[in-house]
Amino acid sequence: MLTCEKDGALFAINPSTLLQYPLNDKALARGNTGQGTLQSIDTILAADKAHPGQKMSLQPIVDRAQQLCGK
Repeated sequence: MLTCEKDGALFAINPSTLLQYPLNDKALARGNTGQGTLQSIDTILAADKAHPGQKMSLQPIVDRAQQLCGK
């Protein structure tokens, strides 16, 4: 599940555990203040088979979450 908070913080949320994965700097800063249960997005990033040693880009997910800010 993706969410855009009022301050523009973008999160991916696992609905079964309610862990929040920050997708931008605002979300990360919010987590550093102790608001919410954050987990590093790195723990769920898939390997990029086209680029060995790299992880898949989060940009499509970030773009979709940003679309929620306008609703």
